[in-house]
Amino acid sequence: LLAMTSDQRGIITWHQTSSYHAIYCSEMVELNGNSTDMQFLYNAMVVMIETSTTNGTPRIWLADLGYSANWELADLEDLDNDGFLNWQEYTADTNPTNDLDYLSIGISGRELKFKSSSSCLYSIRYCDNLSIGSWDILTNNISGSDEIISLIPAHSSPACCYRLVAERKSD
Repeated sequence: LLAMTSDQRGIITWHQTSSYHAIYCSEMVELNGNSTDMQFLYNAMVVMIETSTTNGTPRIWLADLGYSANWELADLEDLDNDGFLNWQEYTADTNPTNDLDYLSIGISGRELKFKSSSSCLYSIRYCDNLSIGSWDILTNNISGSDEIISLIPAHSSPACCYRLVAERKSD
């Protein structure tokens, strides 16, 4: 939500507060012609416009990719055919037009590595037995740094699998 504040001179300040925008239209009507004692009447209308999809992808981000309508459907497309939908690319801050840029984690010996974005928080989950399908948290709230993040987990087993989860930081 864009919140609007106005001082007595009519100077308007906008503040981003969520995934909605407020459009403020105002009309100043002079009530008293005396320039030393001028009073104004403000007529205002606020219109709420949804600016994100249900998955949280900003419409402006989708518009930058060339979409102009049916935002929910656009959110579910995979422009670069890398297996990640537009909303997933937005969430992980990867490039939806580059099939080599997607969320992934690499393992070398016991070391885990992944490319991070300063726009994201990450968590790593592990599973010792995929047939059970229970994923435990290895670590979470890793703040991305636009660098490769590397760590050696304290927990490991010969059949351990890892899952990297990205979450977009709040603005």
